[in-house]
Formats: sequence, C-alpha cells, structure tokens
Amino acid sequence: MVLRMCPEWSLGNVFCFPGGRSGTCKLKWMCCGENCYYFSKESKNFEDSKKFCERMDSKLVSIEDQQELNFIRSQISYFSWIGLSRKGTSSPWTWEDNSVPLLKILSDWKESTSGNCGSLTASQMTASDCARLMHSVCEKKITCRST
Repeated sequence: MVLRMCPEWSLGNVFCFPGGRSGTCKLKWMCCGENCYYFSKESKNFEDSKKFCERMDSKLVSIEDQQELNFIRSQISYFSWIGLSRKGTSSPWTWEDNSVPLLKILSDWKESTSGNCGSLTASQMTASDCARLMHSVCEKKITCRST
C-alpha cells in the first residue's frame, strides 16, 4: 500500500511508511507520498531538461494519478516540462519509462500537431514544441531506510 499524503508536503521532511521505513527528500526538493520533486527555476528545452534531471539522479515527472497531478499543479506557475513525449505526431504518447499515460490523467489534454513533448501548467496539460524553453519538474523515489 502506497501512502500518499500530498497535502502534507514539505521541504526535506521525514515521512514514515508501512513496515517501519522512513525517508527524506534533499533540501530544495518537495515530498509527496513516496516521491521527491524538484521544481526548476531555469528554463531549458525538453532534452536539456531530461539531462538536468538525470544529473540529479532523477527523471522528468511521470504523473500516475489525479492526486499527484493536483500536487504538481499547485506548485507551478509557468509551463513546465514533464516526462511525456512521442516520437512523432502519429506515434503514441509515453512516459520516460515507456509506459502509457492513464486516460484519466489526460482528461484535460490539449493536443497539438506541432509538439511532441508534454508540458504542464497549473490549469492545463499540453503538447509543446520540444525546442521551447521551459521550467521542468524532476521526480525520484524517496530513499527509505529501516527504522
């Protein structure tokens, strides 16, 4: 069972999970459930944003449910890259791990024939030109340890 207490996010807080495990997010990262999120202040294109996240041992965020989507939207004001992309306009959308996004998450999706990379604002998720400069949202699992 995953404990997801997104309204209880904080910076560098300790979270406890079933089985006596606890974990923390590094300074400047935010916690939500069992994940840590970094909201970049720098604007980069999609590929450079992916590399930026990788340098921090993370990846562009893959949104798994409505609660996670709501949490991320509550933290951003500008267009931000997420880990959703496709190889061309006739290809399917996939997350960085090649999984297919849940249709429920894409209920407010704004399709575009000119964009192959996914971006998010506080109010919409949309296809964007991968060369466009935007902020990014990086994600990684909290490193847990036994208590």
